[in-house]
Amino acid sequence: MKLPAFQMLIAATFLSVFCSCVNKFLDSEAKVIDMNRGVTGLKVSDLVSVQGFTVLEQNNEIDWRGITKMLFKEDGTVVILNYVGDKQDVWLVDQNTGKALLKVGAQNNEEEGYEGLNDIILDQGDIRFCVAGKMAFKNYDFGGNFRSSIKSGIFGEEMEKTPSGEYVVYNEFNSTKISGLNHLIFYDKKGNISKRIYPYLSSQDGNGYDFAGSLTTSNGLWFNPPFCDTVFEIIGYKLQPRYYFDFGQNNMPEQIRQKKLTGWDTQKFSFLSRGFAKIGKFIVFEYYENQKIKLGMFDEMTEQFISFNDAEPDFMLELMRLGDIFPKAQQSFALQIRPSRIKYLLNKNLLDLNALDLNNPGLGASLKNAAQNNVPLIVYISIKPNAQIAKI
Repeated sequence: MKLPAFQMLIAATFLSVFCSCVNKFLDSEAKVIDMNRGVTGLKVSDLVSVQGFTVLEQNNEIDWRGITKMLFKEDGTVVILNYVGDKQDVWLVDQNTGKALLKVGAQNNEEEGYEGLNDIILDQGDIRFCVAGKMAFKNYDFGGNFRSSIKSGIFGEEMEKTPSGEYVVYNEFNSTKISGLNHLIFYDKKGNISKRIYPYLSSQDGNGYDFAGSLTTSNGLWFNPPFCDTVFEIIGYKLQPRYYFDFGQNNMPEQIRQKKLTGWDTQKFSFLSRGFAKIGKFIVFEYYENQKIKLGMFDEMTEQFISFNDAEPDFMLELMRLGDIFPKAQQSFALQIRPSRIKYLLNKNLLDLNALDLNNPGLGASLKNAAQNNVPLIVYISIKPNAQIAKI
């Protein structure tokens, strides 16, 4: 099970060319992103626009403040994994109305239930659960019914499907006899182990954290090791470094990466966090810097980066400054703005509600509604056709 974000801890690999996550000089294909030289002078509205939004319906049965995963079906259904305290549940939600349609499965110790649910994926007409408490994969249909269970033998923080139809699981620092001291474990369709890759030190074993490190599908299959500076593309059973984030003097030293820390030791360093989406020639990502979570965007054509914190003021800035990134489609991503953030923005009068409504009718009222009902707002963001990150 993962620990809360404030109990952070580092880790990374220590072998081969991936020592120090990746050495940018050893791989010419990796794009180097200079995090200390972000472009300024651009407005957020120069780059992105709001496609739509969903206000989750207030429901006495659901506390929506713990959303950790959203999956989007073509029929307009959103599959949501919600994790509050020790309570986990998966809901099908109508994207247009925000109404909860039904709950999938149940949290219990029965054969058909789940306990310690870490991740979900869409799986050939089913929803596949990665269940730490039972060290198993469990499939449910979209009617909420249990379909099957396969033992995984690992805890598994995150899971995705590979282009070949296999499953890859990110197992952070909680080894088992099945996983060994490896971050990534591949399974075939029958649940047999195909490959284990990306080892870590035995001294780092015994922890799981919910702040840094991720596995995600978004125009490719991407892996960001915990507290690292590199995003790898998973191709077959190999890792290809694609993006190296150069934080300069704030990079975490390798001797720190290889230790098992308490969490507070990482505060002075910068590293990639969990959110990541590739949208055409752009990537949108979440990172940790100066003890704050920030969102940034990189243009592969111009090889320039902008932090939304450094963008010029406009009606979109505060909306995009902070939120949880979830890949949605080839040309868009979802941004979850939590109710505490919305309340802060409204109380401080940081939002130009008139401008938001002018460009996206109903958005201003929806923000107020979300704050009043203590629910998140899910905003769907697309990249503008002629968007470019370039020095002015």
